[in-house]
Amino acid sequence: MASPIAGYYTWVQDRCAPLPRGQVCAHLRHRLDALETRISQTFQFDRPPLQAEARTLRAQLQNCR
Repeated sequence: MASPIAGYYTWVQDRCAPLPRGQVCAHLRHRLDALETRISQTFQFDRPPLQAEARTLRAQLQNCR
């Protein structure tokens, strides 16, 4: 008899494929835009981790030029 928990799992295999550079850059820009909006609406003391993430995204976007 199968375990009531383990009996409900389904094995799934996904294929990964690299995105075209343009799509990657568009996604990074979208994330940065959303993050900058969030930073502008956040209390000053909550901003440092968001600003650090924004710096990381800006660095990644340097490869998109």
